[in-house]
Amino acid sequence: MSGKEGIGRLFFLVVVFGFIGVFFFAGSVPAAPLGGKADLVIASFGLKEWGKCEENQSVFKFQVVVKNAGNAPSPSLVNGVRVYDGHPGIVWGNGEAIGPLSPGATQSVVVPIPYFLINRAHMITGSPHPFKAVVDPDNAVNKGKVGTNSSEALNVDLSGICKQAGKRP
Repeated sequence: MSGKEGIGRLFFLVVVFGFIGVFFFAGSVPAAPLGGKADLVIASFGLKEWGKCEENQSVFKFQVVVKNAGNAPSPSLVNGVRVYDGHPGIVWGNGEAIGPLSPGATQSVVVPIPYFLINRAHMITGSPHPFKAVVDPDNAVNKGKVGTNSSEALNVDLSGICKQAGKRP
């Protein structure tokens, strides 16, 4: 095979309750080029919309466009995109799944950032917040390419919408 062919034919032999059934699949399943790999990258990252600075609400939402810059398909990933506050010692962010991507294909994902209930005051005192996006944070697809799958920091200032965030309602 040259690497461009896939599985041409597939036969299944099934025995159920003494009956034999044969199933034939005549389609072609595309195969990755020899040595081909998926390469997931952040094509764009930006603030999509402001929300509400209230418990159980999204404070804002980011839009992340993921691209497969490789030459092989990528699988769907449950932990596909993560957006987080880059302040040291702070764990505030959220993530979303992504579907499979063909080489060159893109997918837009909206990631809501919830109200930071465990550290309300940080929403104001930590402003501006250096949020970053990372695709495939577990390196399930981009094995060995740690650091090439994240965005630059986008500083978000919440002091205008979260005036009383440090005080319990």
